[in-house]
Parts: sequence; structure tokens; C-alpha cells
Amino acid sequence: MAVVVHANTAQVTINSQGAHPDMKVEPQRMICHLTKGFGGVGSVGRAWTATGTVQVSVGPGDSLGLFQFGFVQFQEILDASFFYAGKHPSHGSVIFKVAEPPAMARKLALDSHDNQLPWTVVQPRFTPQGSLVTAKTGDHPLNKAEPKVRNRTTDRANFLFHVVDHRKFTTVFSAQDPAGAFTHMAHFTWELRYDFKVEWKASGAQIVSRQSPRFSMGRPIAGPPTDPKIVAHLADPQPPNANDEMLFAIVRTKKGGPPNRQDLARRFANVPPTFFK
Repeated sequence: MAVVVHANTAQVTINSQGAHPDMKVEPQRMICHLTKGFGGVGSVGRAWTATGTVQVSVGPGDSLGLFQFGFVQFQEILDASFFYAGKHPSHGSVIFKVAEPPAMARKLALDSHDNQLPWTVVQPRFTPQGSLVTAKTGDHPLNKAEPKVRNRTTDRANFLFHVVDHRKFTTVFSAQDPAGAFTHMAHFTWELRYDFKVEWKASGAQIVSRQSPRFSMGRPIAGPPTDPKIVAHLADPQPPNANDEMLFAIVRTKKGGPPNRQDLARRFANVPPTFFK
């Protein structure tokens, strides 16, 4: 008898209570976060957690030693936009559209890191106890925006006016056998949208509008994802990593030009007179 993973017994439980989008204003950056687990850039805990369990059978002389269990996650960037405006209308405005080509060539990518590919966490990522294997995961995506940038057209400082960061995630509870083949046993999707406007006072930036931020966690579903975009990656989840793609796209946008970066001679029409006081 060999090792048998009984995929039909897989279960996933999720705890996302207390997680909701917010923004922290700091002198050097504006940080969008999910509140729960956030104590500052140097202290970020998981905003949500998930636990997966599955029954396995291990024959005499067999071992789970070469098996892997855990979660594989994919991130799709739906929007990543930053808008800046000057103190006065003649100081202009700047648009960063990060999630568009050529700055971002692919919006969907594996959400992992080089030292743990393709999983969401490093070892030890699962615990066998008798015939039950348990794996855990969690996440807390942040967005860090610069408070101001230099407008190339007006040569004036432009200040953060509006930030939008909209992402969709697919998280999959999976097993991998010693030959490298995956069994994707259950999955869930979740969505995050940071959407904040700010105004600038003598004391610094203040959040004045939470446009439509949201964080929604879907229920666990038995079996692998059926979204064709995700299915194409399930047999062999490989880099590039989503966080790297986002960082590279931000750098390309800041250094580049249209269509990702636009430096305008006038302020946006929707910037209120109270934007900078």
C-alpha cells in the first residue's frame, strides 16, 4: 500500500473577522492595510488565516517525508492607480496607471516568494498527526504610496490625491507527491479594493473619502478552481511572483511615460478647492 491522499475529505476553514480596509498616513508614505494585524510597516501580521485538513493513508514502510501539503495562491491585479495633484491648479497633476502594459505585462501571477515556491508559506507548512494532515496560511496585502512626486511638466510638487488598488486572489489547498504532481483539493477566492482620497492640511494629509474600499472572502469550495486563467497554471505553478511583478511595474511607471505615467499641466477637474490648505 502506498501513500494515498483522500482529496474528497479535504476541508478548509477561514477566519477573516476584524479585517477591513483602511489607510495610515505617515510622513514618508501612505499605507493601505486591512487593520487586523497591522501595527506599522515593521509589524504586519496576518489579516486573515485559513486552515486546511485532509485525510491520508500511509502504508507500511511508506512515509509522507517527500510529500508536500499547503496552499498555492494566485493574485490578479484589476487596477493599481495613483493620482497626484498640485497645491494650485497651475501646478498640474500626475497619473500613475501601474496595472497596464507596457509597465505590467501580466496581471495574473503566482503569489509566492523565491524561498518557498510555489507555496504561500515557508517550511514547516504542514503537520501530520495520525491520518490527518493540517496546513495553514494567511495574508495581509499592503499598498505603500509616496506622499508626493515631481510633476515633469510643471516642475512642481504634486501630492497624493487618490489611490486605487483592486486585486482578486485565488487560494488553493493542495498536495504534491514526490514526483512533483499536484492534487488541488479545495479552493476559495477573495477580493480586496483599497480606494481612498486625501486632502492636505497644515498638519499633513488627512483621509477625506473612502470611495468604495472593500474586502470580501469567499467560501471554501471542494476541488480545484475552474477559472480558465487559473487552470492554466495549476499543473506547474511557476514564477514570476506577483509581488515582484507589481514592484517592477511601479518602477517602470515612475521612470516611464504615457500611457502608464501622465504629467499634466493642470489639476484634475474633480480636485476640490479644499485639497491643499
